[in-house]
Amino acid sequence: MGVSWVSMADIADLANRASTGGERVSEFTSAVIFSGLVSVPLSADWAVALDYGYMVASYTSPGYAGENDFTAKVHLPTLVLQYALLREKTYAIRAGAGAGYWFGTLDQTLERQENSFNASGAGFLLNLEAQTAFSDDFYGSIAGEARWGGLGELTNENGQRPSVLGEPATLSFFGVGVRFGFAYHF
Repeated sequence: MGVSWVSMADIADLANRASTGGERVSEFTSAVIFSGLVSVPLSADWAVALDYGYMVASYTSPGYAGENDFTAKVHLPTLVLQYALLREKTYAIRAGAGAGYWFGTLDQTLERQENSFNASGAGFLLNLEAQTAFSDDFYGSIAGEARWGGLGELTNENGQRPSVLGEPATLSFFGVGVRFGFAYHF
């Protein structure tokens, strides 16, 4: 599980456009990422991994009939190539880079009316992970990561598209964060 600081510029603009108060939401917001990773060694130093994350981030702005809410939920399946920078019996440090096809939903509540929009596109991940041994096979891990998602235009099931300044809104984002977890080495 991890926490990230993400910029979803179009979603922040939608929240600010819907705001009835004078205050604006920040372009950056916090997000939680639930994730799991399966890694297969290729050699002593190289491994390939499937990293599957699920990110949730939201923006809230004041409205006439309560709060306007914009919640993004993004699936982040990523194929990652990892290199062991340092590998000892009780700890390891790995760097990785990967790409995947990401997809997500924006759930929007405006003046108590709900709508959902979908988007998908390419995503990229860079990470640096440190593991420390708790036993011979069980490790704790902490990772720093940067993610960029080029998710395309948001569209609902009726073909409607929200827009920002006349341009279709996207679910694209950039984020940096930290992730904590456990690893079992077979």
